Amino acid sequence: MEIAQSILIVDDNSQNLQVLASVLEGAGYEVGFAMSGRQAIDYIKMEKPDLILLDVMMPDMDGYETCQIIKQDPELENIPVIFLTAKIEIEDIVRGFSVGGVDYISKPFVSEELKSRVKTHLKLKSIQDDLKHSYDELKEAKTIIEKQNEQLSEMVVQLEILSRTDPLTGLLNRRSINEEIAKLQNQNKSFSLMIADLDFFKRVNDTYGHECGDKALQYISSIMVSVIGAGYVSKWGGEEFIAALPETSLETASEIAENIRRELEENSFSYDDKTISMTITIGVTKYRNGENMNDTIRRADDALYHGKHTGRNKVVTVE
Repeated sequence: MEIAQSILIVDDNSQNLQVLASVLEGAGYEVGFAMSGRQAIDYIKMEKPDLILLDVMMPDMDGYETCQIIKQDPELENIPVIFLTAKIEIEDIVRGFSVGGVDYISKPFVSEELKSRVKTHLKLKSIQDDLKHSYDELKEAKTIIEKQNEQLSEMVVQLEILSRTDPLTGLLNRRSINEEIAKLQNQNKSFSLMIADLDFFKRVNDTYGHECGDKALQYISSIMVSVIGAGYVSKWGGEEFIAALPETSLETASEIAENIRRELEENSFSYDDKTISMTITIGVTKYRNGENMNDTIRRADDALYHGKHTGRNKVVTVE
């Protein structure tokens, strides 16, 4: 009988532990618990779990420090650590990777995403362990190693896609768009920014159901990608989208936003033999060289807010 893979959950919130344990035990994993960094380190040295889910925000010893200590131990350094965090700023993401984390899961987590990421990293670790064993024990078995390398490469590609995209729309996720915007800033490139929000999206969910709502999000995603072309489009949250347009003037960005608005207004999609029409409101602004990115986002969001409160289905541009 196959032995269940073991996962240690480290969180100082007992309710979070219970929810995470319920999801993972339901998926067939053996689950251990720790409510502090020090307790986690003692547990890991004794039990050596296959994977660690580590909360970032904990008293006394936070998740970053805990991970750093784990990675300094040669017997523990290969155990993958996935951070659990509500902090998704670029600085926090970079810090997590710098201390040895392999991934992070945003709070509040989605069960399917949690299981998918855990499964991917456990599979990746399994392949890495197999590769090491093969290298040590079967140096002459070139065919086996090449096959496992191919599997590892495929897993790395899958993991890269999973870590960078929104599973519903296929667009960049929030972390990835932040990374791309940071690159534009570091390269001193000019860019315009738009934030878009579907009008009366809740009404669609309430009237036709969440499956229809999901199709609406996929529909607007395809429109934005087709209209914007070269640029970075991301699902920002809920029914909200954000796009960065490199080397694009504010006037041109406003025209692109208007094309998106008009395309959505003039067309529709079908669901369950029904024709669904929707509109969108978009706020557009221009990044000012050297400014804090949060200020740029706030301007675009304010423009969007103004559009929402002056009739919706419009593009509002602000310098």
